[in-house]
Amino acid sequence: GIRESNLYLKLGVCYKKVGARDKAKQAFRQLASSAPEAIEPLIINGEQELAKGNYQEAIESLEILLGISERYDKRISEALNTAYRNLQMSK
Repeated sequence: GIRESNLYLKLGVCYKKVGARDKAKQAFRQLASSAPEAIEPLIINGEQELAKGNYQEAIESLEILLGISERYDKRISEALNTAYRNLQMSK
C-alpha cells in the first residue's frame, strides 16, 4: 500500500545519496512494483536537472531508474540520450 511504497521511495533516495546505486535501484524497483505512478516524480527530478543544465546529475538520477518500469523506460531513455549528448557538447 501507500506506506510500503513510501518506505521504498525513502529507502531508494537514501541509498542513492550515499552512493549505494544497486540498493537504490532495488528499492526503486520495489516501488515501481507496489506503486508504479510513484516513479514519475523521480523521473521529473532527473528531467529538471537536465533542463537546468546539470547533465551529470540528470544522468545519475535517470540511470538508476532505467529498466525498473516498462511504463517509463522510453521517457527515461530519451532524457538520458539528451543528457549524454548535451554533456558531450558542453566539453
